[in-house]
Amino acid sequence: MKHQKRAEGRTLVIMIIVIASAMVLILFGGKLYAAITGGASDNACRLSIFAQSKLKGFTGKSPVSIECPRKEIIFYKDHVEEHIEGKSNNIKIKIGEKLEKKFKELDDVIVNQVIAEELRRCWYKTGEGELDAFDEGGLLGTETCLLCSTIEFDDEVINAGTVPFPDLMIYLENNKISPKGEEISYLDYLSKAKTTRGLMWIPIEYKTFYEEVDKIEPGKKYVVFMKSFKTSQFQEKIFQFPDTYWVLVGPEELIARKGVCDILLN
Repeated sequence: MKHQKRAEGRTLVIMIIVIASAMVLILFGGKLYAAITGGASDNACRLSIFAQSKLKGFTGKSPVSIECPRKEIIFYKDHVEEHIEGKSNNIKIKIGEKLEKKFKELDDVIVNQVIAEELRRCWYKTGEGELDAFDEGGLLGTETCLLCSTIEFDDEVINAGTVPFPDLMIYLENNKISPKGEEISYLDYLSKAKTTRGLMWIPIEYKTFYEEVDKIEPGKKYVVFMKSFKTSQFQEKIFQFPDTYWVLVGPEELIARKGVCDILLN
């Protein structure tokens, strides 16, 4: 009986948090982003997705809208900037054991470090595949995407004839993070598709998205985005098809490619 009361108490607390979060998001919406950048906006985005996933009606839709503005990342020859809703901020780069806002020369380690972090942050703020994010899919399912960030290089870097920056995959494989206390590589954190029924390896066609950008070319624009396959209620209840989630990076034109995104939420 005591266990039941404790469980009911936890459920009530969660519902109060969800409803309070939803009220804030409904009342203020995008205004929350007027004064925040970086990690704070990532947490606000995650909160909006959390609230939406917990407040769905029988139709699979939620009254809460997702508040995840696109981030613009620009590489300069001696620093990297992020722009969110008109607010700019210098990204801190790990140089040796220190975090620095400026560096002497842009190289592949810096470029790969920033992109790896953008992939991690995109996966984190969209729920790491553990939330029932976004509205339910159409009859045959819907490929729904959320664009986390665009990545490009300043004209001075491009005009200097800078060669492509190599080895993104090697960086993802060899560098560790601790998202939940346990140390794992970026690649292990990012390269599994999460479903509502467990864990599944990304199909080969999705792994090629990483391979396409193993060399980052200064003259191209890139996108980091979360892609989901949202099943319909019919598919889930009758055939037990799960929703599936990925985080991807590729050239800007990738997001418009047929079969990648039916719906782009932002």
